[in-house]
Amino acid sequence: MTRRSASGVLALLSAVALAAPAEAGVAYTALRDGLWQIVYQDSPGSAPKIVGADLGADASAPALSPDGQRVAFEVAGQGILVCPLAGGAKCQTVKTGIGSAVRPAWDPQSGELVFVRFTASPAGEDSEILVARNGLQDIRPLITHTGSQDDPDVSADGRFLAYS
Repeated sequence: MTRRSASGVLALLSAVALAAPAEAGVAYTALRDGLWQIVYQDSPGSAPKIVGADLGADASAPALSPDGQRVAFEVAGQGILVCPLAGGAKCQTVKTGIGSAVRPAWDPQSGELVFVRFTASPAGEDSEILVARNGLQDIRPLITHTGSQDDPDVSADGRFLAYS
């Protein structure tokens, strides 16, 4: 029998959890005060910290940045927020102009945020996968075609994108 070492922390404390490098921590969702909120812990024994408190809506799908300094997540009816984990700076909203920004993921090589934008019309719902560069200010299409694209994930080397 072989033993596996636990170099990273993975906690399935609610519907969504994300493993990060060992020097980072873990971000997850937890039901607190009647709302799903994003929680971050530096290590298994550290005190949980609410990220982006007082949002007034459910939060989900947390994704830690490759450097472990920020967490991106969905907020129901508000899109994606990117919040620093230290320093007291305010969260940034990913602005797409139209549609709903959801399903954040990070490119581990470039540190760019990859996400889905859903748009609805009388003809149906479409989505595309976008990438946010330059401090979330430069948003460009990464995958555009009709139909629904969802749940992007970038390979560890940054060369491949998987999505459903």
